[in-house]
Amino acid sequence: MMAFSPVRAQVPNLINYQGTLSDADGNPVPDGVYEIEFNIYDAAYKTFAQVLILLGSSLIGFAEFRKKKSIKIN
Repeated sequence: MMAFSPVRAQVPNLINYQGTLSDADGNPVPDGVYEIEFNIYDAAYKTFAQVLILLGSSLIGFAEFRKKKSIKIN
């Protein structure tokens, strides 16, 4: 005899991200402070933005940053 119980998955409230900051031509940007905007969409073609997350400013080292960064979603 087998017994099953429901299992609920929890959605994490942190999203880790990493990336490279470049200008419109693909060139690395100089050191500085830049505002980063994240948009999360419900479809592959950006049909509707479900959540807009602004973290504010992030100090970024030379063009590519490799530090682990997280944003908190409430």
